[in-house]
Parts: sequence; structure tokens; C-alpha cells
Amino acid sequence: MNQKGRMVAAACTSMLSANLFAAVSLPHVFGHNMVLQCGQRVPVWGTAAPGERVTVAFADATAATTAGAGGDWRLDLPPLGVCDKGADFRVVGDNALVFTNVVVGEVWFCSGQSNMEFTMSAHRKVKNWQKEIAAANWPNIRHFRVAHQVADAPLDDVTASWEVTTPETIPPQSAVAFFFGETLHKTLGVPVGLINCSWGGTRIEPWTPAGHADDLWLLQHQVAWKRPQDVPTVLWNGMVAGLVPYAIKGAIWYQGCSNAADGDAYLDKTVSLVRGWRREWGQGDFPYYLVQLAPFKRKNVTDTEWPVLQEAQARVETRVPNSGYTVINDVGDVNDIHPTDKRTVGMRVADQVLDRVYGRFVRPWRTPVLKGCRFDGDTLIVEFDNADGLKTRDGLSPNEFEVLGKDDVWRPADARIAGQTVVLGDCSPGETLGMRFAAHNGSTPNLVNGFDLPAGPCRWMSDSLASSLRKTSNGNGTKESDRHWIGN
Repeated sequence: MNQKGRMVAAACTSMLSANLFAAVSLPHVFGHNMVLQCGQRVPVWGTAAPGERVTVAFADATAATTAGAGGDWRLDLPPLGVCDKGADFRVVGDNALVFTNVVVGEVWFCSGQSNMEFTMSAHRKVKNWQKEIAAANWPNIRHFRVAHQVADAPLDDVTASWEVTTPETIPPQSAVAFFFGETLHKTLGVPVGLINCSWGGTRIEPWTPAGHADDLWLLQHQVAWKRPQDVPTVLWNGMVAGLVPYAIKGAIWYQGCSNAADGDAYLDKTVSLVRGWRREWGQGDFPYYLVQLAPFKRKNVTDTEWPVLQEAQARVETRVPNSGYTVINDVGDVNDIHPTDKRTVGMRVADQVLDRVYGRFVRPWRTPVLKGCRFDGDTLIVEFDNADGLKTRDGLSPNEFEVLGKDDVWRPADARIAGQTVVLGDCSPGETLGMRFAAHNGSTPNLVNGFDLPAGPCRWMSDSLASSLRKTSNGNGTKESDRHWIGN
């Protein structure tokens, strides 16, 4: 090629590069079939040529802005009303983009490890999977399943696209997220968008964003990781950061198996996770609801590791505002870490969300929760909240209750139901130091309330035991919370 030809080619390349750079673009979370969050501002962002004017229009809402010196732009559409008829979403700069079949409703972020990732067509099929898949024809339930990706720094985008729910598209989608969304959709009558960011076997630390001084301990006290996806922050960076600040209503979380050894520390890690998510999204304290793990014979069936984590999960709502948890210890299989009855799980989470977030009570969702214990002669009265109609689902005596003696040994307790309480026999104030319920990895408690909702693991210690532990803690630096399963 002669000098003139090279100059022409260079000029053409320069013009092509300029045109490509000038093209308005948006991250993949914006696309055909997407669901926009109703009732709150809708951030829209992307890239364009520096100084390029960008206008976004949907329904009766329009907003415009100018790309900055680096080509980045962001604007907020005003709060949108529900729209269940697909419409066009237009983005116009020097070029124009049109996303079709866009609706407005409720958008939920669904994250965690394998039990959230568990699909409708998983190797171990969802309970009644053929019937469930055949009936999954919901044009206004939309899925956005993010591809696995790790990154050392926050990425600007993710790999995924919005899909309408049909029997053909539902098989690779999260079963828990779908049943959760289906329950919301049936009750609220509005479109539901489900953003699925999950990865089997992952810990909580990789999903936690960095950037806050209070979270530094998370990085400093992380156990040695064995896989790239175990490193702190890498899943936030690779799978979540590129979605932010897409408007969402809230988040549901199903994880914990890979952090089972953390015990009480899981509570602190959850606080960091949610605080980081809320900080980065900038939507305030949006709702956060987790699923408490089902019983599983991890390691030795008599170990207490699993219930300690379950209790930490139950305490999340005491530390995280606008949060809750769902007990599912009646739907699992202690020999399988993946319960196949995902419908019950998704519906229970949704029932709580419908009541607490949307003010729409559909079904009872409150499970029996330990209120306290008191001695009555030679018996220990275990009191519960949410215990109307307290019973056992098999009609037998309540199981999985144990009491701690002065000899530091836990023994099975003779238990019976009396109204909204469980009475434990042979428990004198001087001899009984503590009570625990469903305290082993293989525990399958039978205690439920009148709505067949199960009680989760719980414990109680006497004043004398609490005082003794405080003295021990002051003496050697051991936290009292680390000693709560004494005498295993």
C-alpha cells in the first residue's frame, strides 16, 4: 500500500473508531423483556461520546443528560407506575436503541450458593418437576441469570439477558427464585423481575463488596481459599457490581453451607454483606430476607456445627434492619444438602415478604420462636411466641429437647406440650443450667405451631451459667458467644 493509501486507511479507521465510541450503549441489565422497578426512581446509565446528549424515554417518562469527559453518563427516570403491557424503552443519542416488551413491576435480587442456583431441571429434580415446568407459563415473570465470573476489581457489566417465563425457558432458572416470584406475581398481580446471581459452593465473603473500614476484618480473618471463586469480593466484583445501581425492591439470600464452620461469626459477615450491598446500591435499607439452612448430616450427625450457623442466621434480623429469615427444617433431607421441595421454600419467603414489605397477608408465615424459659418446681417451662396450636407434626412427644446438668453433660429431656409451651421434666433450678433444641447436625425436630410451621434451633442458659461464662470470658478472652454449646 502506498503512502496515500495508508493515510486513507488510517483516516477510515479513525472515523470508524470515533463512530463506535460515539455509539450510546448500556450494560446488559437493560434489554428486551426487562422489568423496571415501580414506585421509585429508575437509574439508567451507560457510555457515549464525551459531551454527547442522551435521552431516555419510557411510557410518559423522559429524562436527558450529557455524557461526561470520560464518556460515562447516568440519569434517573421518575418513579413509574405498574405497567403489565410490554412497551418500548428508547435511548437516543447520536444513535438510537430500542428495547421491546419492557414492563414495570417488582424486581428482586436473588443470590447465594447451590440451593439458590438449584434449577428447575437440576440433576436431582425439583419435587413434581414435570408438572411444575409444564405449568410455568408466566409472560410477566422475567428472569435475568448472571453468568459465573470472578474479578479482582468491580466490572462495569455482566453477561446475561432477560427471559420471559415459559416451559421452554424455565428449566435452567433458579427454582427458589421462580417459586418466590410466582407467589408474588399471583398475589400482587404485577410483573416480577428476578435477577439471579448465584454460584454453588461459594462462601459469603466473595459476595461482599469492599470499601468500608468496618469490613476490613472480613478480609483479614478469611480462611485460606482453595478456588478462585472463594476469594473475598471477587463475586461481587464479577457478578453484581455491573448491575448496580439498577433499581430493585429487595434481596433474598440462600447460602451458608460453605460457611458452616463460622458459627456466630456468620452473623457479623452477614451484617457486612448487607451493609455493603445497601451502600453500593444507594437505595437505603432495602428489604433483605434469608433462608435458614435445612438440617443436614454434615460430618458427624451428633456434631452441633450446623445448628450454630442456623442460630446465627436467625439472629440476623436483630442486627440488620428491614430483614427476616425463613425456617425450612421440615422440608429437607438430612442426607442431602439440597432439599428438592423448592416450592415450599420459595413460597414461605414470599409469604413473609408479602406481609412485611407489601402489607398483603396471604398465609401464616411466623414460626414458633423461643420467648424464654422459667422453672416451675422440678420442671422447666419453655415458652414460645407464634405458638398458637402448638403441636408435633407426627403426633408424638416433642423431640430434640436437651438439658444441661451441673456435670456439664447434655441429656435428652422428657418433653410435653402444654398450651403454647413445652414442659421439660426433672429440671430443678439448682441442677439444670441450660436448654437447647434441635442442636445437632442431624436434628429433625417435630415441633410446629397450629399452621404446621416449624420451630427452628434455639437455646437458653440459666443466670448462673451466664455469669460463669462471663467470668471465663473476662479471664481468658474467650467470647461468651463462642461457648454456647458447652458439653457437646
